[in-house]
Amino acid sequence: MTATSTSRLLNLLSLLQTGREWPGSLLAERLGISPRTVRRDVDRLREMGYRIDATMGPIGGYKLDAGSELPPLLFDDDQVIALAIALQSATVSGVGIEEAALRALTTVRQVMPSRLRHRLTALDFTAIPGKIGGTTRGAVSPEVLVAVSSAVRAQHVLRFDHAGRPRRVEPHHLVVFEGRWYLVGWDLDRSDWRIYRVDRLAPRAPTGPRFTPRLIPGGDVASFVSGQFKGSKRGDSWPCVGKVILHLPARAVLPFAGDGVVEDLGDDRCSLEGGSWSWIALAASLNRFDTAIEVLHPAELAAAFGELAARNATTARSSRQQGVLVVISGLPGVGKSAVADEVARMLGAVHLSIDSVEEALLACGLQPGWTTGVAAYEAVRAAAEQNLRLGRTVIVDAVNDSEPARDTWRRASAATGTPLRFFVLDLADTAEHRRRIEGRARGLAHVGEPSWSDIRSRSEAFEPWQGPHERIDASATLAAVAASILHRLETAEPRTP
Repeated sequence: MTATSTSRLLNLLSLLQTGREWPGSLLAERLGISPRTVRRDVDRLREMGYRIDATMGPIGGYKLDAGSELPPLLFDDDQVIALAIALQSATVSGVGIEEAALRALTTVRQVMPSRLRHRLTALDFTAIPGKIGGTTRGAVSPEVLVAVSSAVRAQHVLRFDHAGRPRRVEPHHLVVFEGRWYLVGWDLDRSDWRIYRVDRLAPRAPTGPRFTPRLIPGGDVASFVSGQFKGSKRGDSWPCVGKVILHLPARAVLPFAGDGVVEDLGDDRCSLEGGSWSWIALAASLNRFDTAIEVLHPAELAAAFGELAARNATTARSSRQQGVLVVISGLPGVGKSAVADEVARMLGAVHLSIDSVEEALLACGLQPGWTTGVAAYEAVRAAAEQNLRLGRTVIVDAVNDSEPARDTWRRASAATGTPLRFFVLDLADTAEHRRRIEGRARGLAHVGEPSWSDIRSRSEAFEPWQGPHERIDASATLAAVAASILHRLETAEPRTP
């Protein structure tokens, strides 16, 4: 078609788009052509897909069928695919143009030539809302998209190679999610629902027989796909959900909360309820806010923070290639041994207990008293120094009620050049402290258990601390106390006497 004839067709279409009926003679006059040329140009527009009605007779003429207000749409095959993807994806853009995008798609389909209109109709997919900025890696050819979509529409078994393996699948949905194309279908060889990346898929001709569509789990493909990527078995929800308080204003958290729920608590604090595929992953994602965090629920999330702190501490320790001497002190019954056990477990450290060593000494025939107690401290010090020289972290639990007792660990730290951290467990609730003492049964037959009267006496004789030490509230749960110690070990510089 020459430039002159193209310009003439555009002018003719412009006149027809006014909505009135034009006699052929009047069109010929307006365009400066013959009535025969008018008839030929009308036929060309019809071949391009424009529906033009003609009325015979002296009052008849030409009229463009309702539904076309656009100039000629001269799209190639790939442009049609691009247009379909753009308009269908706009339905989940979140900018309030969803209905307009659907109307635009319908309008464009009406005015396209028949061959291209069929290609546009063949590409039918579901756009699933996802996070902004999803990856766009893994380009998919238009031919593959049309082949997969056509099999979905025709309900024909699709045969294809995926990641080098042949598959036979009942294709149910073609979806685009966070920048990638996926096929959702029933795998005939595995008798289960599967989600395949279309950029890794190579269709094989011909397609298989027709199938009867199955009901997708949950009944909604968007929820099914979102849930699968969240690792959930319960539809579009995270398997691990928790709630915390962040010491940040809500406006600072909201842009990064994803699908979490943020509530403003005032005083530059807010609550955030969110989820992830595991408790560790949830704790790690919350740590990105780089602020103080209070766990509201559940206990699994609090434990995950402790586990994460332990892993971080292990990483930090391995990078330093040096252990730390951690001494957990306090009156009997405050929970020193249990806390030391938990901290040692989470750090992969060595736990040495004064009471356990003293029990062994008494079992060997040593007499109870001050001398045996000092021997227990010295035995633990020697074992601690040996492990510290190997680069291991050592956790010691001991009452340490006097400065000479505390000097034992200062000497061990100095002898090995190892950082020393003193943690003192306090239990201000006397009723709770007494309950723990009177209900304690450690199985130490020779050391025995102190009475509440003994605890009161030792409390009165407890010497004030000299030098650096850190106090921990022992009334919290075991996991919380251990997590507090781990957090301090991770965030504060160790002290070397």
